[in-house]
Amino acid sequence: MKWLAKRLQRDVFVPAFIVVVIGVSLTMWAVHQQRTGQQQRAAQRFAQEVLLGTDTVRKRINLYTEIAAGLRDLFLVNSNLDRETFERIAARHNARARYPEIRNVRFVRRVSTADKPDTDSRYIVDYLWPEVGNEALRGLDISIQAPNLEALHISRDTGAPSITAPIQLLQDDDKPIGFVLHMPIYDESVDVSQVGYVNDQDADGFIGTVGLAIDADHMLEAVANTGALQHVAVSMVDAGPLDTGHHDVALANQLNANPLADEAGLLGTYTRQRPLLSNAGLAPDTQAIQAHARRWELTFTPGQSLLSLLERNLSRWIAVAGFILTFLLATLTAIVLRQRARVISQAKQQIDYLTYYD
Repeated sequence: MKWLAKRLQRDVFVPAFIVVVIGVSLTMWAVHQQRTGQQQRAAQRFAQEVLLGTDTVRKRINLYTEIAAGLRDLFLVNSNLDRETFERIAARHNARARYPEIRNVRFVRRVSTADKPDTDSRYIVDYLWPEVGNEALRGLDISIQAPNLEALHISRDTGAPSITAPIQLLQDDDKPIGFVLHMPIYDESVDVSQVGYVNDQDADGFIGTVGLAIDADHMLEAVANTGALQHVAVSMVDAGPLDTGHHDVALANQLNANPLADEAGLLGTYTRQRPLLSNAGLAPDTQAIQAHARRWELTFTPGQSLLSLLERNLSRWIAVAGFILTFLLATLTAIVLRQRARVISQAKQQIDYLTYYD
């Protein structure tokens, strides 16, 4: 009888143990499949966010360029445009109301130093809007900021719009980091398609530039307000100039003596939420874009909300449900087999009893 009891006990617990092994294995497989799918969904959504953010920043630069081109057209119609007319038209369009990152629009006039032939012209902020908050800029010689002068020279020498390296916007007390977009203006004697100046003395017909001063952090906020950057953090870095064929040795030396406002070329950052150091195994993604004659790099870091709360916790719920179901099935198996063993044992006892008395 003892051997029968041991066998029946083994017949109860071995199947229950097999149910536990199979249940745990299936649960772990389901959790692994869920986490793999979760990583794939997060990676796909992150890639979409990066694409949307990069495209929106690029479109924002094009928008600023169109605004500057519109200001430039005022001078093409009337090269003797006066300050009052410029500021009245700028106020009527009120670009700052629609684009608050634009700190001001300005006309920088070339002031020739004809009495000093070997001296470069000066470039003075002549027209300015809005006046309020920008009083310190009127009459400013932009050469005090080497990146500003460099961008103007590139515009002057190529006939194309240009953007400065990161600079401090002097009109604000906290002097945020931003950039200035320059759009060149020439008089009627200049064929813009043939522009190829190499120095200031060769720049006859160049009047100056119109442009915009942009706060980079507020620019990224404006990008986010369009629907981009909802689930990612971004840092925007100026990676340096593109090869435009413009080489100004004296100005390059001045730039080396007066480095950018931020040694890393950081323009701005934006985050709607705290980024995660690890989000479904996703690493930051860096995208390069052309900002006229400069190269910008946008580094995107994934945020937690790339996945919903349900999606983030689903693998845990699968694990809990799987373990509970495994426990229940193993318990049920043990109970059923124990009942079966009991019935077999009782039947065996009855058979032995009948056999004994026969």
